[in-house]
Amino acid sequence: MPWVLEKCANDFRVTLVVLKFGDSITNEVINLVDVLKATFGRNTLKESGVLVLTRGDIFKKSVRESFSDWLQVQDGHLKELMAACNGRALLFDNILKDTDVQGEQLQNLMNMVDEIILDHTFVLKS
Repeated sequence: MPWVLEKCANDFRVTLVVLKFGDSITNEVINLVDVLKATFGRNTLKESGVLVLTRGDIFKKSVRESFSDWLQVQDGHLKELMAACNGRALLFDNILKDTDVQGEQLQNLMNMVDEIILDHTFVLKS
């Protein structure tokens, strides 16, 4: 994994953890989080992590509450992952063909990325 650090050195901004809504958070995901923390520092997700859940269309069909309300009542590994990402999470509908909604989803992600970059000081290559 040293090549990852070399490629990201001083240009590292955000870590996206992408999972499918409805899938269990497996031991592999938990192990990946541990590897990220060991490699980039234990606060890397708290400082730069964003949880992205796909299958937003399925979420909207199967859950009556809003995504943010739903997140508040989650427990177990998902709650831990949310805490690790400092509460930052987005829902993406990856089947939808509406370009306006796709653009809004991407803009929400970019806004979150901008907030992370503004909230944290990063050493940039000169």
